[in-house]
Amino acid sequence: MKLSFLSLASGSSGNCYYLGTPEFGVLIDAGIGIRTIKKVLKDKAIDFSKIVAVLITHDHADHIKTVGCLGEKHCIPVYTTEAVHRGISKSRYVEETLVSSRKVIEKEVPFMIRDFRITAFEVPHDSTDNVGYYIEYGDHKFTLATDVGHITETVSKYMGMANHLIIDVAIRHVSCFSEGTRSQPDRTFEQP
Repeated sequence: MKLSFLSLASGSSGNCYYLGTPEFGVLIDAGIGIRTIKKVLKDKAIDFSKIVAVLITHDHADHIKTVGCLGEKHCIPVYTTEAVHRGISKSRYVEETLVSSRKVIEKEVPFMIRDFRITAFEVPHDSTDNVGYYIEYGDHKFTLATDVGHITETVSKYMGMANHLIIDVAIRHVSCFSEGTRSQPDRTFEQP
């Protein structure tokens, strides 16, 4: 089972990540413009129409800039907690209000998006609410947590369960670990 990860952008000017299979993919955060998202995906030979969901970690502008466009104009479901959805609806940086695309999730309650089994978990940060995502796909166990203030027991638990790990800490240092080896944050993982 092939699983690809791509960092489209990471930093205070915008955050957006792609995780996908040959058949479908999800975006995690949408803090960059729609044209940039489409261009980077096209440059990496990823068909934008295969994006089936957007997962949002928290409601800061550098994570949600294009979420309204993706959700309402492109009809892509947007998953996050109720508190983050409230923050998005109040944000002056989001032009389209999420209505039909709005999907509420709860922390520590797994849900499915196609073949991805996803669990949101608490991440400490100075936002309305903040979650990381643990995504299971076959033997792949992928954890992504952004703007981590400090490592809590919960964050540590999901880090320990992963064989692919992306952590973005408050000092803006991004590390990617895959099965114990450092790698570039643009990776394709395949099961043996």
